[in-house]
Amino acid sequence: MLFTALKKYADFTGRANRQEYWGLFLFIFIASFVATILDLMFYATVEIGPFYFILILGVFIPSIATLARRNRDAGWSQWAFILVFIPLVNLIYYIVIGCVPTKEK
Repeated sequence: MLFTALKKYADFTGRANRQEYWGLFLFIFIASFVATILDLMFYATVEIGPFYFILILGVFIPSIATLARRNRDAGWSQWAFILVFIPLVNLIYYIVIGCVPTKEK
């Protein structure tokens, strides 16, 4: 699940099932928590520390690619991930796209 998302680092083709999507989501959530703790331990005076910044750079492309593949798997346009850039809509979008079942071809 998570390893599939990381193996397809920048692959915008194909499909991503719910397990792959939520696995990556869980990994990013836990890694963000760990990076924030490390930043607070070593760099308490900065707003975004180097650990969190490196994490953001490392997961940006895989998360967009997984969203595009998940959109295709759910039967939506792969460009629907643009909704993540709209405040408040992005939270609803993440939950809905993660819960929509796979649409057969």
